[in-house]
Amino acid sequence: MTTEQYEEIFTFGDTIKSIEESVLGRTKQDRTMLVMSILSDAQHHPDTIIKDKLINKAKYIISKYLGGK
Repeated sequence: MTTEQYEEIFTFGDTIKSIEESVLGRTKQDRTMLVMSILSDAQHHPDTIIKDKLINKAKYIISKYLGGK
């Protein structure tokens, strides 16, 4: 595992490559539903570290694939 991959996992709970693979090929509506699902998981997860990672993952998808700034 590279340092970059370690940092991605530390931040998002996953690698950027894995996140992008889960998003690519989806319609904008499907991407929106994916983000909603990730945020729902974060909302109900008891571990605050995992909550933060899920929220970071959702923010990454919004900023990169849904036109967020």
